[in-house]
Amino acid sequence: MRLIAILLLLLYLPLLNAANTLAGHPSPYLAMHAEDPVEWQAWGPEVLERARRENKLLFVSVGYFACYWCHVMQKESFRDPAVAALLNRYFIAVKVDRELQPALDEWLMGFVERTEGRGGWPLNVFITPAGNPLVGTVYQPQPTFKRLLEGLQGRWVSEHQSLARMAETAARAMQAEASEAQEPMPEDGAAELQQRFLQQLDDHWDEFEGGFGNQSKFPSVPQLRTILHANAKATDSALEAFLHLTLKQMAAAGLRDQVGGGFFRYTVDPGWQIPHFEKMLYDNAQLADLYLEAAVLLEEPYYREVGLDTLNFVLREMAGDGAYIASLSAVDELGEEGGAYFWRKEMQRLLSADEWQLLKRYWGVDLSGAAEQLPRQTVMLTVAAISLGLSERQAQQRLMSARSKLIKHRRLEQFPRDVKQIAEWNGLLLTALSRAVMVSDRKEYRAAAEGLAEFLATRQWDGQQLFRMASRQQRVGRAVLGDYAAVAEGLASWAKVTHSERYLKLAERVLRRAWRDFMTEQGWQLQAEALVPFGVAEQVVSDGPIGSPSSRLLKVTLQVAKRLKSRALLQRAEQALGKGYGEMKGSPFWYASQIDLLANYRSD
Repeated sequence: MRLIAILLLLLYLPLLNAANTLAGHPSPYLAMHAEDPVEWQAWGPEVLERARRENKLLFVSVGYFACYWCHVMQKESFRDPAVAALLNRYFIAVKVDRELQPALDEWLMGFVERTEGRGGWPLNVFITPAGNPLVGTVYQPQPTFKRLLEGLQGRWVSEHQSLARMAETAARAMQAEASEAQEPMPEDGAAELQQRFLQQLDDHWDEFEGGFGNQSKFPSVPQLRTILHANAKATDSALEAFLHLTLKQMAAAGLRDQVGGGFFRYTVDPGWQIPHFEKMLYDNAQLADLYLEAAVLLEEPYYREVGLDTLNFVLREMAGDGAYIASLSAVDELGEEGGAYFWRKEMQRLLSADEWQLLKRYWGVDLSGAAEQLPRQTVMLTVAAISLGLSERQAQQRLMSARSKLIKHRRLEQFPRDVKQIAEWNGLLLTALSRAVMVSDRKEYRAAAEGLAEFLATRQWDGQQLFRMASRQQRVGRAVLGDYAAVAEGLASWAKVTHSERYLKLAERVLRRAWRDFMTEQGWQLQAEALVPFGVAEQVVSDGPIGSPSSRLLKVTLQVAKRLKSRALLQRAEQALGKGYGEMKGSPFWYASQIDLLANYRSD
C-alpha cells in the first residue's frame, strides 16, 4: 500500500508543483496574477530545482504594480488560454516583483539591454536550468509573444545542449567584462573626475528644455544634485542657468501633478509635457529633498514650496500601515491611463468665479475646445496675481482653496495602490522629512518623521537585520544594499535633527551589518545571497533612478563614523572611497553620486 502511495505521489508531483502559487501574496503585483491561467510560481530555490529536474527553461517575467505595459501584457497574453497552455506545458513560469527583487531585476535588465539594445518592463527573460539567461525581451503583443514561445520551445527540445552552452558562455563573458583589472586613483583623481563629469554634461543635457536626453525625460536626481553641489562650491553661470531651467520645467510642466502635488515617474516627450502617470515613492522622496536643498543653495523660495508640497502629497496620499506605500498606479480602476489627472469641464463648476479666473491664467486651462486637459503652470503665480490685480497672498489663498476642492473631487482612491512598504524608499523619505523639519516649523513633518523613524527601527529592523518590505503584520524579503544605505541615511539624518543618540547608534548598527553582508574583497554586491550566480562584485555601483547605494552607504558611514569617533569604521570607508576610478573615468555621468562624494569629502 505504501509503495502505491509513493508511485501516485511521483506521478502527480509535477501537477502539484504547477499550480499558480500567487494567491494571497503580500505583493499586490504578484497577487494580481493569481487568477491568470498561467501557472505562475514565485522566485525561489524550488523553481530552479524543478527546472533542473524537468530540463525546462524558466520563463521569468519581471514587472511592478504601477507599470502600464505590465497590465497590458497581462490582459493580452497572460490571461490568454493559448499562451497559458504553451507556458504551462513547456516552461516554468515565474513572476517577479522587481521592487522586491531589485538585484535580480538589475541583472536581467543588464542582459536584455546588452542583447536587445533597450530595456523596460515587463521584462521577460528565458533562463536555462543552470541559471543563465538565454533570450530576453520586453513587452510583446500577443501574436509576437506566442510565436516566440513556440519557436523557442521547439529549439530547446532539439538543441538544448548547444543553447545551454551558448547561454553559459555569454554569462561568463558578461562576468569577465565586469571584473576587469582595476585602475588605481591618482592623487588628483577626485578633481579630475568632477571635471570629466562636468565636461560630459555637454553630451547629455538639453539646454533648451532642461533635463537630460532628447526623448523621454526622467528627473535624474543624482546628476542634478551633483551639479547643484559643484555650483555651490564654485558658481558657474551656465550650470546655474541649467539648474534653474530644469528645476522649473520639472515643477511647472507635465512631470508634476499641479492639482494634487507629487511627481510622475517621467515624461514620454523631451519637453516635460506628457507624463507616464505612475507616482513612485522613491521619486517623490528624492525630488522633495532635492528641491528643499536647491531652495537654500540657489536662494529660490519657489523650490521650497515645491519640496514641501511634494511631501504634503506623500503624507496625504501615500500613507500606509505605519510607513508609506510604494506607488500609485498609472492605470485607474476603469483601465484608463492617467484618467483622473485630466481636467474636465465639470471641474469648473466646483470653483468660484474668482478661483476659475486665477487657474485659467496660472495653469493655462481653456476648455472651449478640448474635452480634457492636463493642468500645467504657464506663468509664475506672482505674474498671474498681477494680471488679475491681486496680491501674492490673495493668489496663494485662492490657489489653495481651488486645489483643496479639486483634490476632494478627484478621489485618488480610484487609482490602485501598491501597498508595499519598502525599506529603501521609506529611508529616502525620512531623509527628506528630516530636511523639511529643518526648514519648516510645521508640526506634521516632525510627527511624520518621528513615526517613520520608529517604524524603520522596530518593523523593518528586527534587531539583527533589515527586511525589504514590512507592515505592522509581517516582514517579507531580505533587504539589499540599497535598503541598508537609505535606512542608515534616514536614521542618521533624523538623529542629527533631533540629537537622538538612539537613532544614531541604530544607524551605526545598520551600517556595520551592511559592510558585513555586502562588501567583499572584490567589491560591493547588491544582494547578500543569490539563488543563481549572477553579476559580479563592483568597486562602485552606478547611479540609477535612485542614487548609487554604495556611494550612499559610504557617505553615511563617513558621517556616522566621525560623529561617533569610530576610527575603525572611518578607515574602512576611506579605504573604499577611492575604488572604481577606471569605471568612473570612462562613464562619469553614471557615477555622479560617487564623484560628488569624492569632490566634497574632507578627511580632516
